[in-house]
Amino acid sequence: MPPHGDGDGSTDRPTNNRSTTMNHVFSGWSVWLEPEEKEGSLKEKMKSLQQTCGGTNHGVHSFVPHITLLYNVSPTHNVDDETELGPRSEESQRLRVEQLLHDSLERFKEKQTDEKVMHQVQRDCHASNKVLQNIVHPCCDDLTAVASAEQGETSNHNESTLYHVVKPMGIHVMDYPKEADGGKGFDCAIPLVVIRNMPWLQALQDAVRETFPPDERHASSHVEEKEKCNNSSEPQAVLFLPHLALVYAPSSEYTRLFIEENEKQKGRDHQINPILEPLQIQYLSVWSTSGTIDDWFRIMKIPLSK
Repeated sequence: MPPHGDGDGSTDRPTNNRSTTMNHVFSGWSVWLEPEEKEGSLKEKMKSLQQTCGGTNHGVHSFVPHITLLYNVSPTHNVDDETELGPRSEESQRLRVEQLLHDSLERFKEKQTDEKVMHQVQRDCHASNKVLQNIVHPCCDDLTAVASAEQGETSNHNESTLYHVVKPMGIHVMDYPKEADGGKGFDCAIPLVVIRNMPWLQALQDAVRETFPPDERHASSHVEEKEKCNNSSEPQAVLFLPHLALVYAPSSEYTRLFIEENEKQKGRDHQINPILEPLQIQYLSVWSTSGTIDDWFRIMKIPLSK
């Protein structure tokens, strides 16, 4: 769920700067995509990591598998006139979230039938996948894999869109110190599944971003960003880099996690990692992500397919 994902994966941070407890205080609402609810290798891996990284005694709590579309949305921001709303009852807040979710899906459907919009979506996908490919394979400058994969996504676009399937690219262990992203880092280590951006996924993120109040990534340039998306043929300045976090671990766990994952990768050259199997997305949801991880709760979810 890191909003920018600027962690560089280095191991240069001094050991004495690393916390042994995950105690970051998160903020606002988050908009998530949730895969279908079933037990399997993904949930097992998340539970295992929670325990090996210290468990609840060290602030390492479990959470629902998800891909974040927006993080730290202001619950009181009025998207109609850019003002702040007053205090709202729980029921009033729930109704507002429900309307925003349904409006997002309506906008998503409209985008998918607009040829010009989908052309821009393809460009944004290509730009983000180049970055994602470099995250998974940092020493690989050859983008043939990206082009080949995108050609496959284009040929299977209708099937992927119909069933809302996402396809993992690999696993990356991210170091996310407090000073990252202008001091907004979570001071933790995050093993995450890097997800290939796809046209339907990009179009949905665009729709959600344009419907909800601006989140932490887009608040400073909300209006300018929307104008650029509407008028420019250039990729977005702030790329959508889809990923699924497996655990938020104390930063002291980073080096161990990094080394372990690298060793596993060496042994997987000719094996299929079950965690990297395609996932079917079932719900679009809004969560209150204010406080520590154990404070999070789902406000509402709606099926992605009707």
